[in-house]
Formats: sequence, structure tokens, C-alpha cells
Amino acid sequence: MSRHHSISVLAIMTIAFSSLVIADSQVGRPLPRICERPVAVSVSPEGTAMAIVDDFSGRIFVTDFFGRILWTTVCADAGLHPRAVCLLSEQELVFISKEHHRLYRVIRQTAANCDSVAELSFLFKDKAEPTIVTKMPDNSLLLYDKSSGLLSLLSPDKDSALPYPLKVTGRALSVAVSPSRRVVVSARGHRPIQVFSSSGDFIVAPGWSGSPSEQNWDARPVAVDIRERIWAADLTNRQIRIFDMAGAEVGSVPFPAGLDRPVAIACASDAAVIIVFENGYMIRYEETATH
Repeated sequence: MSRHHSISVLAIMTIAFSSLVIADSQVGRPLPRICERPVAVSVSPEGTAMAIVDDFSGRIFVTDFFGRILWTTVCADAGLHPRAVCLLSEQELVFISKEHHRLYRVIRQTAANCDSVAELSFLFKDKAEPTIVTKMPDNSLLLYDKSSGLLSLLSPDKDSALPYPLKVTGRALSVAVSPSRRVVVSARGHRPIQVFSSSGDFIVAPGWSGSPSEQNWDARPVAVDIRERIWAADLTNRQIRIFDMAGAEVGSVPFPAGLDRPVAIACASDAAVIIVFENGYMIRYEETATH
């Protein structure tokens, strides 16, 4: 059976919590496969579009939450290959190039033009793996270096940066910011998921207890939806686990057959959630009210 066919025959999966349900009979459906090797995903502040970096083509695809392409960058034609992206709006994005740690800006109307915004060599070393987590309310950018696990705030004028004050237990693997500005981190080692206040104070470690089974799971990536629920990929048990901000587990979704490694989770303003896998397949989940 082909991988594509495996996705098309997903079994019905239902996770109920409160008055809502995630039902694979209506959701959990595959979206168009628009790229070969996604490595980074960013959601617009409005929650209506996402930008996907394709490491295979060197392009960034901006799509809606049904996988329909809205526009595409062509900066790869100029010899630039994006490593990280932040979708500032449906019409504008910034990215960090692979060739050198420089920040570029692209707008939809002139998508062939990549305007250099800032040199980031003062912040990232040669072997750094920078990720843009999100734009903060003051227009600074929250940046994360996968190689070191360190977070930094790049100033609005993009000429300086400060360490972001999180005391993460273990090494940070992925980072998300909730609508209420709480910071959620997945980490290697103890406490796979850790939640912090906007000022960096530790709050809770969802999915953690004294039992070995709770301690031994690999969490990445992580995202937070509009209802402040945490979606975390549990690579150990091949499932997406869902927690509330108090740390309680409220649901789970098994990985579809044939798909094992999600690279990103994107949450929309209409409560839809997209799971993006490393081979380019994307699965959309959405909630429907129970009666």
C-alpha cells in the first residue's frame, strides 16, 4: 500500500473534551502536498495563513489552512535558501538564510525581491540552527537556536538582542508562544514539556509525573491553539498529546499510518490544527461541537 493511500484510509479517531470533539471522520484529512522537505513553519498573527520553508526547493510557500497556496517566494533563484521564517502578516514575511545568518524581508506584491534587513552574525555562530519563534507585541522577534537551545529577543530595530529569561530543564527542542504570551518549550531530558510565564517564571510541566512511563517520552514539535491548549508531538508513542495550561492531558491523536516524524504543528484562528510531517504530508484537524 502506498504512503498516500495509507493516509486516505485513516480510521475514525475521536477525542472528546468539554463540549468539543476532534473527529477524524470530518477532520484529520490530508491536505495537498505542496513541498518535499518542510523544515520550518510559521503562522500569521491573524491565524489565517502559514508559511512553510521547503528545504528541497529553497522556496517558502504561504498557504491558507486548507493547503491552498496564496503566494510563493522565489529567493532561491537569487541563491538564498531559507532556514527559518516568520510570517508577519498574510502579505509579509521575514526569513533567515542558510548561506549566512542574515535576516531578509519579502512582501507578497514583490515576492521575487528579498530585502536584507539585518546581519545576525553577532547573535549566531557558524554552526547555529536559528529559528524564528514569533513576533512579539513590541515588534521584537523571539529567536531560538536549535544547536545551543538558547532563546534571544531581537530588538525591533534588529541591531541588538537580549537573552530570553527562561530556565529550561534540559535542552530546548522547540518553542511556542500562547495567545496569552505564555512560553511553551519541549525539551530533551526530564520534563518533556515546560510552560513559563511571559517573564520567564516556570509554571508547570504537562505530561510529567514520577512514573517512568511519563518521564520517558520525546516531545517535539509543540504548539498552542487559540483555546490555550498545548499540542505536543510524542515521538516515543507516535501520537499528538493535548494538554490544558494547568498541565492536564485532555486528548490525544495517533499519528496516521506511515507518518512518523512531524516537523511542525500550526494552529489557526478557527481552531483548526495542521500537523506537518517531514516528507511534506499535512493533516488538518478541526473541532465540531457535540450535541
